[in-house]
Amino acid sequence: MHDATPGIDALHEQREALNRRIGEAKIRGESIAELIEESRALSAKIRELTAATSTARQETAEAAAAFSTSVLTSASEVDALRDEWRALLLSASTIASPFMTWEWMMSWYETYEDHGSIRCITVRARDGRLIGILPLFLSLRPDRNLSKRQIGFASTYGHSWGFDLVMLCASDDCGMVGEATLQYLESIRDEWDCVKLLRMPADPQGILKMAQHLTRDGCLTLIRAGVAAPVVPLPKDPERVVEGLSSRKLRSTVRQAQQRLDSEQPQHRFACITDPDEITRNLDEYVRLNIRRRAAGHSPSRFLNADCRLFLERSTRRLAEAGWLKLMTLSIGPRIIGIEPFLVYRDRVYLLSPAWAPEYARHSPSHLLFVQAMREGVQEGASEANFLAVGEHYKTQYTRELRSRLDVIVAPSRRGMARLLFGEIGAAALRRLNSKLRPSRE
Repeated sequence: MHDATPGIDALHEQREALNRRIGEAKIRGESIAELIEESRALSAKIRELTAATSTARQETAEAAAAFSTSVLTSASEVDALRDEWRALLLSASTIASPFMTWEWMMSWYETYEDHGSIRCITVRARDGRLIGILPLFLSLRPDRNLSKRQIGFASTYGHSWGFDLVMLCASDDCGMVGEATLQYLESIRDEWDCVKLLRMPADPQGILKMAQHLTRDGCLTLIRAGVAAPVVPLPKDPERVVEGLSSRKLRSTVRQAQQRLDSEQPQHRFACITDPDEITRNLDEYVRLNIRRRAAGHSPSRFLNADCRLFLERSTRRLAEAGWLKLMTLSIGPRIIGIEPFLVYRDRVYLLSPAWAPEYARHSPSHLLFVQAMREGVQEGASEANFLAVGEHYKTQYTRELRSRLDVIVAPSRRGMARLLFGEIGAAALRRLNSKLRPSRE
């Protein structure tokens, strides 16, 4: 945590203190030559910084003339941006993530629109061409990540979370898009108590610069490690996926589970579902299995939340129609006993939450489904599998490689930052306490 404005104001304070020392030295009849020289040096620094600030403001004004900013505040406006969003995503140099697609963000805005205020910032060049998007959300209800009057990335509020969130633009346009975002956030300063940009990749380009600019009006910035992502490098041969797992114990578990399944359930079958209609038809079974599996582990499924279930239905259809979302299923006879939804986006496989019947736990269905999903990804050209977040122990058994993410938090005062951080600590402690008490309650 640091002040980003130690310049002119601090130098003025130093010069005033020095002038008082000069006055006191005069009264005592002491030499003031050295103090006078020091005062002149401070005055020169103040003039230099003042000139630099004036130049920066002029450059900002010139840059502002090169682009125009609009802020979309309704899901219908975001819907109308679909084709331009998709085109920008193809040309953007920022880290490719399915969670920055129109399909994901549109589904999220539709679902959570009444929980706060949509603030999707769009930046256009002089010729009207869309050059940048920053999908933000101003929360009006408390949440584990965003409390009231906090603005941050859409899909970091509620039960439907996105990862690897960035400012969507080409690298040459990051400066303009960052400056446009800064100007907008400054213009609505009375509406927010904190800016929270969560789950960003470790190289978020203009976001850090934007956060630094925000501090020039006396705000404080905290940059901290966010939720890390376990990632598994994939071989070119899909049959060598198991060999590439980092844990010898896990490799043995997967092989033994497959052998046990082959001998005890010869009617079993893995299938990869890619048809959007068939994926939609299997959603109810996926939710049912997820709820059962979570209940068996004394952990409530997030799909018990109506908003999360609605978001699942909307996003699944759109992502499946785009060709990115697939379902890997495990059936025994006519019955599906396990489902693993996964995304193949560009050269990565994103593994989502598996669901399976608890009575088949001895067959390790989640491990077998993950392996089959990774094999499918390899066949489509993927070179890496991403588990999205470290939340369950089994994920870290697959790999020793964790990909860093960053959280950037901006608060208008030290008191505001302290209040925010203590609130987070208290909420985390309460969640841990609830998780320990839950099994005894049930």
